[in-house]
Amino acid sequence: MNIQKILAYDLYTNTTGAARYQRVCAVLEQSVEPLTLHSNTLDCGHQPVLCSPRARARDCLDSRTATAVTITPELNELAFTLADFCSEERFLEQGSTAVRQAFTQAFITNQLSVSHLELKAELDFILSFKNQSQPPLGISHTFRLKLLEIYAAVGAELFDQPASLEKHLDSQNHFYAFGHILEL
Repeated sequence: MNIQKILAYDLYTNTTGAARYQRVCAVLEQSVEPLTLHSNTLDCGHQPVLCSPRARARDCLDSRTATAVTITPELNELAFTLADFCSEERFLEQGSTAVRQAFTQAFITNQLSVSHLELKAELDFILSFKNQSQPPLGISHTFRLKLLEIYAAVGAELFDQPASLEKHLDSQNHFYAFGHILEL
């Protein structure tokens, strides 16, 4: 099964300095929805698609190239409160590195918008499609993709020992480019 990261979007939308921090906080809390920069251009390969409910995920699809599109919350972006894990000053100094570190801490302390129990069930749901003869293409977001990749490799360890996430991530580097395809 392939899970593809959404196409590029304008995260900062005409912001600078401290306003960028507030914008990222709002996006991560899902109170603001940035627009995709590539409407209707993601080729779905004439297969069924499971897609995140975020508008920037849905809007980047070229639905003419899909046999069916199903919106599923199990591929939603993983929301969390950035301000609980990262100050404005740290964000302005470290940028996305600080966000990746904050995500890691939110996961470890079970403070994402979904609990570990819910998240494990969601990951299991998505991974159940990989054994189909013609699995759908999944469309999702960076942190969800990273957890799917790790969970597919280590299984229950991810939730039995949440701090183990740190050994599977390098928060100094971007995890995936826009449009990256993760093969599970």
